[in-house]
Amino acid sequence: MKQERTRRYGVRRAWPWTGLVVRAVVLAWAGMAAMVGMARADTIYLATGRNTKIDNVTITRAKWDNIGYTWQGSPQAVEGYKVARLERPSPSLSRLSALIQNGDFVAAEKAIKKSRSLGLKDWEKTKLGYLEGVLYLDWASRDASKVSDAIKVLTSYVKNFESTKDFYVPHAIFALGRAYMSKKTWTSAQKEFKRLGAFGGTKGIWAYRGMIGQAQAIINEGQRSKITDARVLLRRVIGDRKAPRSVQNEAIVIRAASFNVVKDYKQAVAEIRKNFFNKRGDNGGTQYDESYARACNVMGDAYRFQGGKGNLQQAEIWYLRTTCFFKTYPAEYRVAVGHLVEVYDGLGDKKRSEQWKKRLQ
Repeated sequence: MKQERTRRYGVRRAWPWTGLVVRAVVLAWAGMAAMVGMARADTIYLATGRNTKIDNVTITRAKWDNIGYTWQGSPQAVEGYKVARLERPSPSLSRLSALIQNGDFVAAEKAIKKSRSLGLKDWEKTKLGYLEGVLYLDWASRDASKVSDAIKVLTSYVKNFESTKDFYVPHAIFALGRAYMSKKTWTSAQKEFKRLGAFGGTKGIWAYRGMIGQAQAIINEGQRSKITDARVLLRRVIGDRKAPRSVQNEAIVIRAASFNVVKDYKQAVAEIRKNFFNKRGDNGGTQYDESYARACNVMGDAYRFQGGKGNLQQAEIWYLRTTCFFKTYPAEYRVAVGHLVEVYDGLGDKKRSEQWKKRLQ
């Protein structure tokens, strides 16, 4: 034993760095393995609550009413209508989503066609159909003819997967409502939004989003006599303590926009400052998402509609915020770009007007 001990310690004295190197290599390998494991793991983002995500899991079932997953080998589940979104690593779909967000619609359409020839997993094939509808809906902000394509694809998607309760069915129905609003077919839009109440009712986010969609359709239609109906729907969302902060933020912004419709611009500014930009507290607070981009545009509208150099300069600031920070929301981005053209025309700055006009092409 003494000889064995001497031999071991002798090696350690002669090569003091050997153990360190081995440990470093092992730790580096373990770190890389952990990173790879994390990169391959799925994430479930909840719509409400303090713990807003469940990460490092493997999703085994993705239905709108139930998400099944395993965590450390243990089967788990969460109610699907309380989930805002899922993040499941997929090189093909990640690239496609990035192209859509960047407004590279032609390349995105080609990527969809190419992806269909690849060996995608079943869930990837299903989501690909939904993303194709999203592509055409966002593309419609640049080319109005794409609205019909969006409606066709989304309608087909819902028809094919509603019976299987696929997770993205309510997302697709909400997108359909938006598509019909783009076509100014208000009755069809409200019909789609009303359907969302069947997906979890008041237990989840879709009843709330359905009410918000209905209110948005009423406001966009521009009939002042119906604005009160829209505000009633929005108040139900804003005043419900169970409603997730994300949907409450949507409702707050759209309610503020309703004051622009009736030309009460100062009230629109006051509402959105007090209840959105200055909002603090629990349940998530103000988030830098699509609602924030829309809020900037609503503020810009309130100042632009009032006219005059000072108001146009204020509107310019708000629209520039959208174009600087929210390009990943193509519809809101293009709204801001279009209004910047109007602002610079009003300010007599033809050079900048032309510069922004080129971004609409």
